[in-house]
Amino acid sequence: MASKQENNIPHPDSIIRNVVKAIQQFRPLATKNGVKEEWIGRVESTLANHLASWGYATTAPATYTFIDDEGRNISNAHLEQTYKGNYHLIANINGHNKKSVIRKGTSVADTITQNGLANINEQFIKELVEHYLVLSKK
Repeated sequence: MASKQENNIPHPDSIIRNVVKAIQQFRPLATKNGVKEEWIGRVESTLANHLASWGYATTAPATYTFIDDEGRNISNAHLEQTYKGNYHLIANINGHNKKSVIRKGTSVADTITQNGLANINEQFIKELVEHYLVLSKK
């Protein structure tokens, strides 16, 4: 990576902060301009992941670790979007990796898309794990 002096850019930190703020406003701007929810979620997740990896955001899709009501150890619980618009719910339950597909067009997938992966909270992930990875396997 080139140093600030090599690029001869005045106040690069300020410029970068302004770009980060603009990127973080992607969802409202895209919604205002009629971008399909499917694309908003995909782009927003990608932007959030990159910002987080560069140390500029805390809203990247998170992974969660918890013990459920039945005493199961759940770790690395998270959602990933596939290229076809489906979502993968992934978690390690008592040492066993589990995965379930949440199909595009279902009400759950629509909820995830509308909120954006970067905005999914721990309670929602817990509910998904219970429904898709625990209850469906009984």
